[in-house]
Amino acid sequence: MARRSRRQREASALFWGWLFKLVLVGGLAAAIAYYAYEVGQKLAAQDGTALRSEIERLTVEASEKTQKIDELNASLAKTGQELQELKNRYQTVAPANVQEILDQVQAKLKQGVPADRIAFFVGQAQIASNCTTPETRRFLVRTSNYTGSATWVRFNERITISGQGTAANGGREQWFDVTAPVTLTFTPQGGKEQVVSGVLPLKHALISKDKEYHFTATVGSRGFIEVSGEWCDVRD
Repeated sequence: MARRSRRQREASALFWGWLFKLVLVGGLAAAIAYYAYEVGQKLAAQDGTALRSEIERLTVEASEKTQKIDELNASLAKTGQELQELKNRYQTVAPANVQEILDQVQAKLKQGVPADRIAFFVGQAQIASNCTTPETRRFLVRTSNYTGSATWVRFNERITISGQGTAANGGREQWFDVTAPVTLTFTPQGGKEQVVSGVLPLKHALISKDKEYHFTATVGSRGFIEVSGEWCDVRD
């Protein structure tokens, strides 16, 4: 009996020892889990606050940019309206010939002609007098298939004119395609050549020494360009 009682006491002590350890480990695990939960909650709250702050900042920036865009659009619309009013007012009072000159200046600017070059030629314009009767001459246009004779003409023994075009019929013919742009070269004697490009008819004017020349180039018979030219004396 004494031996059994001792074994029971040992077993009971062993059982309670293990139970104590189990409770201790469980409590520790619960404490760790609770701490982790609290830390997680705090981090989540901090992240949420930072995210809300960033959203508010971006919202304010977007609103400011939208406001600036609206202001710029309003300013642009106002400027466009003012320009249109000025244009309408000018067209009402400006002579037709002045409008034609301005249209030509704008066309040259769009073609890339420098403004100072246009101003130079405007400054060179003088009153013409003693004009000749218009003369007409013709020449063959050079193409990739024709570079032979009769490819130039000369007016007043001073101005030489020649031309380059695109071979007709898809490049198979010698004569040029009258529907395609051509390039005309005007070479004053002792002066610098001037080049004009476009679809015929084409007009060109130039001043050489004491003469002012006006030329009009049109389509002639097959392969030819006809040029009508006149010149006048110029004086201040």
